Amino acid sequence: GLIRGVDFGYMHLSNGKGGEDSRSLDRLFVRTNFLTKIDRHLVGANLMLYKIYNEDKPNKDIQKYMGYWDATFFISNIITSEKQSLDLEFRVFSGTKILYPSQGGYQVGLVYDFASDNFNPMLYLQYYNGYVENILSYSKRSEQLRLGLMLTF
Repeated sequence: GLIRGVDFGYMHLSNGKGGEDSRSLDRLFVRTNFLTKIDRHLVGANLMLYKIYNEDKPNKDIQKYMGYWDATFFISNIITSEKQSLDLEFRVFSGTKILYPSQGGYQVGLVYDFASDNFNPMLYLQYYNGYVENILSYSKRSEQLRLGLMLTF
């Protein structure tokens, strides 16, 4: 089947700081997970619906920027060469509007897998545009381009 599972849970988010810069919140969520194989590609998605509670007083309107849902989509093996591959992921979250007109955010990521036999580094390129990049300055729009290295053994 296409639906691989339904998760129910609790998430705590904190910036780990103390004093006036301390921020935290809790979320209850339900998440559906979808996965299928189309030719050589794995195609997946998850949709998470959540409710924020226990937010700190300075973050009382954070739900306006985080919204009530978060969706992630991915497709593997967009480009393949021998053992190497390129995967694509896309994430969007709502803000208070059902669709993303002025709040919320999205990110796009590319993962290049070098596919070594013993040591497997992967290159990760990510673009982020939106709010809630961090919970201290959640109400400020942020646009970031990042490049990283993922190591798996």
